[in-house]
Parts: sequence; C-alpha cells; structure tokens
Amino acid sequence: MLMTFVFYRTNNKSFTNLSIFVKTYGDFSGQYLNNSKSSFFTMDNFSRFVTKIQRLLSCSHGCLPFNYLGVPIVVGAPKC
Repeated sequence: MLMTFVFYRTNNKSFTNLSIFVKTYGDFSGQYLNNSKSSFFTMDNFSRFVTKIQRLLSCSHGCLPFNYLGVPIVVGAPKC
C-alpha cells in the first residue's frame, strides 16, 4: 500500500493535469491508480465542490481525521 499526498489548487485545469499525469505515469510504468481505493480530502466540504472533484478524479471523498499505519492524519496541530 502506498499513500501519496498531492496538494493542488482547486481549479479544473489543475485536476485535469493531475488526471493526465496519473494516466501517463501508469502508461509508462505499468503502475495504475486504483480509483476504488483512492480518496481525496478537502478543507471545504461544499457538496457541489466535492461532487465536481469526484467527477473529475473518479475517486471518493475521504474524511479527516484518519489513521495511516497507526499515525493520525489530522488538520492543524495534533492535540493530546
């Protein structure tokens, strides 16, 4: 399992470029992104915005916080 964080501006061109990059990488390397196992995370949860990203990237919207290999992934400073 590989987790990669990609930070992007929230506009159509950026998401289109990300989709093209991921497909091109897969074509050259043979390592394709599994959209059913992929998620994106946003700071804003406006439903129209989230739906638009889901349509462009073909993956699900994840919820923060979550744990990765036992380490909490959170927004902001960790709290005790």
